[in-house]
Amino acid sequence: MDYVDDFKGRWCSLDELDLADGHKDLLHRIATRFNPLPVRYFILARGLSTAAKVVAKPQTLFPLLVKLDTDENIRAEVKGDQLLRYRLPPLAMPPLEAVEYGVGCGAIAYRYITGGRVRDVVRRFDRALTEMSTYRALQIIDDIFDVIMKKCHWLDGRFEMRLINLPLLAAHGPAASDPECNDLLAMYDKARKECAKLKAPYGVVHGDLHAKNVLVTRDDAPVLVDFARARDGECQMLDFATFEAPLQFQVDRRLAEKFWEMEDLQYGETALIIPHSNSKLAACVHRVRSNLWQGCTRRAVRMPLEEVDLAYRGYLMCALLRLYLRYNNDPDTRLRAAKQVRSLSRAFS
Repeated sequence: MDYVDDFKGRWCSLDELDLADGHKDLLHRIATRFNPLPVRYFILARGLSTAAKVVAKPQTLFPLLVKLDTDENIRAEVKGDQLLRYRLPPLAMPPLEAVEYGVGCGAIAYRYITGGRVRDVVRRFDRALTEMSTYRALQIIDDIFDVIMKKCHWLDGRFEMRLINLPLLAAHGPAASDPECNDLLAMYDKARKECAKLKAPYGVVHGDLHAKNVLVTRDDAPVLVDFARARDGECQMLDFATFEAPLQFQVDRRLAEKFWEMEDLQYGETALIIPHSNSKLAACVHRVRSNLWQGCTRRAVRMPLEEVDLAYRGYLMCALLRLYLRYNNDPDTRLRAAKQVRSLSRAFS
């Protein structure tokens, strides 16, 4: 028999939460549906997001994952949920439990899919990667791209081949006076113009598909969360680059350092599809790219291999530049991202 109260963590009452009164009111409204059961809370680390993320645990019941943000951002989350809900397989995204709005703020609550005992408040792919085998990690990546997102990327029947339109990026704040930043933006602008001559598949995307937005159940099944950036009419390569580029900075540093030993091969002038590596992280990157290449060269798409390579370089440069432009990222992350942007840009010389 599975139990739902195994986890013993830093739970607290609603009054003890370090949140604005408006957000506490929204949590209280969500909690009233479980009366008379008491509800305990746990705040998750925010990272770079402005949203507050809370685990709400009704006694004897499975927990909820609650996202608290501005009403505008929560409405975007609801819209993204509706876009993906009927395209993703059952249990590939958590059941929607509640949506509440207050004055200028909102909350969305999902039922936490555990697959059994609640041993971890949230088990994410970036953390689980260290403990799992390379084989299981590759299975999860295949599940994400060849099962969960495949309906959105390739099988929806609505994707179409369009000229690539990479987003414009600009330096803000301290980055605006950084000479290296201006050089990197110039490299990206050149790649952006070259990619604009290529056609790639456009359709439905998750939009923010990185390892921290992939939960992993007890049985190592991936569950996607955070749908505020999901949209139609976007290049499919966005999801792959958004997953790959930040992964090296999200995992245990020991995994990343082994990956960086072969960094020039991963982000150099040679073809991005490289031989399988014994490094766990390099093997994961190879599997992400393999799924993309398989989709882009399928009969309905038929992109030439060299065009897939160039187009994906452009999206990787975009994802890495965004990491570099965030001055609140640590210096090592920014330096590494800059080096990889330079390496990728050589293919556009």
